[in-house]
Amino acid sequence: MRPFTIVRTILLALSALVFLTSQLTALASTQAEADMTTKLSTGTGSLAFRLLARLAAAHPATNLLISPTSLASALTLAYNGAGGKTASEMANALGLTGLSLDEVDRAKATLTKDLEAADPSVQLISANALWVRNGIRLQPTFSTQAKKYFRSQVSNLDFADPNSVSVINKWVAEQTKEKIKSIISSLDASALLVLTNAVYFKGAWTKPFEVGATQENGEFKLAGGASLKIAMMRRSGQFAYAEDENVQALEMPYGNGQIVMYILLPKAKTDFQKFLIGLTLESFKKTIAKLDFRDGEVTLPRFSISYENELSKDFKSLGMPAAFDPHEADFKAMANVPSSFFIGQILHKAIMNVNEAGTEAAAATAVVMAGCAYHQPEKPFVMNVDHPFVLAIGEKDTKEILFLAAVVKPEKLAAPK
Repeated sequence: MRPFTIVRTILLALSALVFLTSQLTALASTQAEADMTTKLSTGTGSLAFRLLARLAAAHPATNLLISPTSLASALTLAYNGAGGKTASEMANALGLTGLSLDEVDRAKATLTKDLEAADPSVQLISANALWVRNGIRLQPTFSTQAKKYFRSQVSNLDFADPNSVSVINKWVAEQTKEKIKSIISSLDASALLVLTNAVYFKGAWTKPFEVGATQENGEFKLAGGASLKIAMMRRSGQFAYAEDENVQALEMPYGNGQIVMYILLPKAKTDFQKFLIGLTLESFKKTIAKLDFRDGEVTLPRFSISYENELSKDFKSLGMPAAFDPHEADFKAMANVPSSFFIGQILHKAIMNVNEAGTEAAAATAVVMAGCAYHQPEKPFVMNVDHPFVLAIGEKDTKEILFLAAVVKPEKLAAPK
């Protein structure tokens, strides 16, 4: 073989080896990234069900609606500024243990991007903003990370001016298409920084309910035994459905089917609070894993629910008390503040409307610093959602839970125009 031919052969072999190595590296990187986003979604989901159980215990017979993804976004942004015991507690509560801060931020950015691109036929928007009191200087690294990975805008405001509240609330209203018009009512002298997140979702059912099939004067049985007159939508067809001795479960897709609503309807109509308190991410996933397509009929209220609360006490009890302690909190990596710097409030507000056409939901959070095997055809099921139930809206690939609700007393909602 001529020397030139030998050299060319060697170069071609090296090129092929470099190409193969780069492809394997990219594949490994993609898998590692997917593993990290799954870890984030799992952490968010676990925290969400623990929070729901705590809220259910504290507020029985009350509609509950939270956006796990909104809460996690705001708190993960705050986590970027935490250190020491504060950071370790927040990592445990948010399910971030075992990941470096850079891995958390990259996974969060990827997760947000994947969620927003999951289905072009639905609207899903997540936005973050940092509002900084005049005179407070953010640490450069924290500011850079917030802008790069959380796409956060950063604005300085005169918190002593009551108009600052209007500025923040106007931003929330714009991001949520006016569904949530305010998240904060005032900023006292101790407020130095406000981290906000807003989430907006609007999706049409893949197969909508027919308005003509809705029973306008239907009946929904309340947990205490009384009943409520409300419009009940009805649809027959094939659904992803499962049931056992305790619960009926249903999947209702939007758009191309990537984002879905899950409904869990306990068979016992009298002790919904017990059902809620016992519900975990693991039991939820176990139930959802049993879903299989079956013919059936579904009756579902046309309803609206909303919820708002200050959640500091709840997050303290969920494993991150140091973040709220003026003497223990360590947020030196967030801002250059000479005095104690801690989380003063976690404000959360959410709203959801469900009708024959689909679902519209929005949430805002403000962290104030202070198959296919053959089987015999089954009998068509009937799922009459006429008593308190749990619903979740989530994306199927990332497993991210966007909204989680306990519907105890649905509020009347007009039919879509």
